[in-house]
Amino acid sequence: MNLLSKNLETGVCVIYACIFFNGCADIDFKLTGSSITGNSIFVKTKAVGNTDISYLKLNGSGGFKICGEFEPNVNEYYITDGFWLDDNSIEEAFENMGDSFFNSKLEKVAIPRGVKKALYAVDRFEGRKKHWIWVERVFVDGDKYYISVGYNVNWQTPYSLLEYDEKKDSLKEIMYISNERIIGIKLSE
Repeated sequence: MNLLSKNLETGVCVIYACIFFNGCADIDFKLTGSSITGNSIFVKTKAVGNTDISYLKLNGSGGFKICGEFEPNVNEYYITDGFWLDDNSIEEAFENMGDSFFNSKLEKVAIPRGVKKALYAVDRFEGRKKHWIWVERVFVDGDKYYISVGYNVNWQTPYSLLEYDEKKDSLKEIMYISNERIIGIKLSE
């Protein structure tokens, strides 16, 4: 009888887990104080420490939903290797980075003026005051820049996606996620 009750208990747990995970695609993850205007934004992420890929659609309230696979369409981006914003000034961060700045074709390039302005805006970002951060990628869409930043936090690796509007010289956080690197973006009207 004890074995039967254990199997029944396990079966019920499996059923609840299936119901929960099947419904996860309908759950909105929230980020307060953020809003998206204009384009719908889709984000492709890669789990830290393995090769799992996720596809997410950001909603207007700063949250996101799991969505189907897509191809990123913001194909102009820059990869920074070693661009840390820590206790040093942003000028020191640029010096420390040296020539480790690459475009999407993995060619070493000079930092474009708009990207540099976006990085200066990141230096003023409130989240930077709480933790050291590093910039991984800067995606470019006209006068809008989407910046993937990681935070130096114990026991986890949180990332934010920041949107910088060059015309307005404004920066806002539009997504926050743990243990997922932002590797691609798709914009649609």
